[in-house]
Amino acid sequence: SSCFGDVVIGNQAHLPVAMACCCASVNNEAEVIEGAVEIPQGVSPAERLQAALRAELFFHGVDLAKFDPEVHENKMKDVTKENLRRVAEVLKENPDQCIQICGYCGPPQHGRALLLSLQRPRLARKYLQDLGCTNSIAAYPMGYTLEDKGGPRCETAPCTAEQVVHYEAEVELMFIHELPITFYDPERPEEAHRVLFHKAPLGLRFRVGAAPITLIMVDKESPAEKLGVKPGWKVKEINDRDVLGFRYEEAYHRIVVGSKTLKLNALN
Repeated sequence: SSCFGDVVIGNQAHLPVAMACCCASVNNEAEVIEGAVEIPQGVSPAERLQAALRAELFFHGVDLAKFDPEVHENKMKDVTKENLRRVAEVLKENPDQCIQICGYCGPPQHGRALLLSLQRPRLARKYLQDLGCTNSIAAYPMGYTLEDKGGPRCETAPCTAEQVVHYEAEVELMFIHELPITFYDPERPEEAHRVLFHKAPLGLRFRVGAAPITLIMVDKESPAEKLGVKPGWKVKEINDRDVLGFRYEEAYHRIVVGSKTLKLNALN
């Protein structure tokens, strides 16, 4: 690969994992680095974790008109690498603690902002993993944000293992080109009906609060009606992931995220 400015150009065609050239090395010497997070000693593990997750994780700004997150890798600032080393120390003390890393992309607004805001937390997660962290970590893109609200950065927060699974499933839905939803008829539960949606709104009306999600109406002339979806059917899978054990809000939110992605695809 070759470098120019803040951009590393490689031959990656997709973004499913953070690029490997972001290598982490353990710094065994105590250093005072301006902007590095201070993690207190002699306090409870919860207090150390709280301090660590306040670390600022900034990346170098890029020109999204020239920078393609599917090809290029955004470089971390040096203080971000040091902060991730310090976060890793605390996470390795708490291997069962799950966290989420949310990525943001500053102005100007661009169609690649969501991809860039996903690349950043994935790079941060990869850096932590290279430092030996085995914690379950979700990388979640927040997309475009105004500079006066924080700018191009990542933020970390504790979460549960269940939340990590949900966040990662939502990320998949943000980059789909079609939305598969598998239904079943309660009177014939052994029969599954996998339907591929390519347009939104889908035309589905649900019984609020009911789980599994139950259709009470299918809009006339909607994609759902044209694809043969019937009132009374229940949702079994969303994007080929089983959601039968989910609460209504969890399953419904996945449908909303997938539907929004289809709308954005149509605009682009």
